Amino acid sequence: MQKQKLQSVRNLNPKLYKRLKAFALQENISVGDALNAAIEHLLAQKGERKKDPMLLLKIKPTNWGKGSENSSTEIDEVLYGGRL
Repeated sequence: MQKQKLQSVRNLNPKLYKRLKAFALQENISVGDALNAAIEHLLAQKGERKKDPMLLLKIKPTNWGKGSENSSTEIDEVLYGGRL
């Protein structure tokens, strides 16, 4: 059996810790396991944004309404002076 090192965390919000502790009790897991799961979830979310090269393709187009059909062309003309 591996001996685990005791860790301490500074500036931990007491209200959040109380909520985490209640969650752990409800789920019948230790506070450490709940904290580990939360950290893994946070890191996975952050990592997913950086690792997915197809993320830009997942953005869905937006309908800006009638009269906005040429907005892209109009914006290009303002930005680039029609030099495209």
